[in-house]
Amino acid sequence: MFINPLSSAQLASPTPSPATSRRQQEDLLARQLAEDIKSGDLKAAQQDYAKLSSMSSSTDDLFSNPKFQALFQAVGHDLQNGDLAAARQDGLSLGKQFLTQEIKMAYNDYKTGDANFAQSFATLQRDYWAVYGKMPSIGDLRSMVLGQSTQAPGNSTGTDIQA
Repeated sequence: MFINPLSSAQLASPTPSPATSRRQQEDLLARQLAEDIKSGDLKAAQQDYAKLSSMSSSTDDLFSNPKFQALFQAVGHDLQNGDLAAARQDGLSLGKQFLTQEIKMAYNDYKTGDANFAQSFATLQRDYWAVYGKMPSIGDLRSMVLGQSTQAPGNSTGTDIQA
């Protein structure tokens, strides 16, 4: 008999709005940026990027990792040049790499029995929503964390997210 190693409390769905924490506000802005890029609204995307950039500091995950910083700056450069297709691709690459980091953190918290696992899991869920615009199922998240590798559901590129 298979016993689910994740309790129902750990699997509780976070609500993506209203944004109460700085991190949730960043997730909402990132989602809005992705939506504006997807819809072709260059001016709104540029404004979203400027807001998101001004909210972040050098201590944030996004800016403490040189790879993330370079991709984020590439999105800004793409928007500055009016290249929405490149901005969308760079933004998706950034989101996938950020999710990979979140998967690793959640897995490590799970594996070590860290009390922060529920928070890591909830953060992963919100970040997935920010990248893909929909909440993942609990099964999808469980597969990502416990399997450490999965194709993101709804991922039209078919690219695997590797932890």
